[in-house]
This record gives sequence, C-alpha cells and structure tokens, in this order.
Amino acid sequence: MKGFYLRTLREQRHLTQEQLEKLSGVAQNTISKLERRPMARPVFDTVVALAHALGIDPVDLRFGPDPRTRREKTRVVA
Repeated sequence: MKGFYLRTLREQRHLTQEQLEKLSGVAQNTISKLERRPMARPVFDTVVALAHALGIDPVDLRFGPDPRTRREKTRVVA
C-alpha cells in the first residue's frame, strides 16, 4: 500500500487517524504503520475496510488511482 497516498486521502477528508479508525474498524496503530511504510502489504480485509471508510475503490487505495480514469487536461494549440 502506498502509505503516503493513504495519508493524503485521509487528510483530504479532514480525518485524524483516530477518526479513520472509528470509521473503518482498523486500529490506529495499523493506520499509522501503513502511512509510514509505503511498501507495507496489509491484508485484503484491511484494504477493503479503509477504502470503504474513505469512499474509494480498494484497488485504488492499494495501488493508487488508475491513470486511465483520470481526466487529462487537453492542451489547445492555436
């Protein structure tokens, strides 16, 4: 899991680790470890619980957003 991405998502939603713990059922110390260790490999249930609490797809939480679904800004050449 990309720990920095988990932190970014949590902070974008103005949540503390403790609040995310209550929403997801994942222990705060686990959330903290995942945010500090970008190469962490949490169990599937943890990823699903965090993704559900953050309102995103578990795959996006685990691997980052799918670049194919992002809108690219189109450059207009005059």
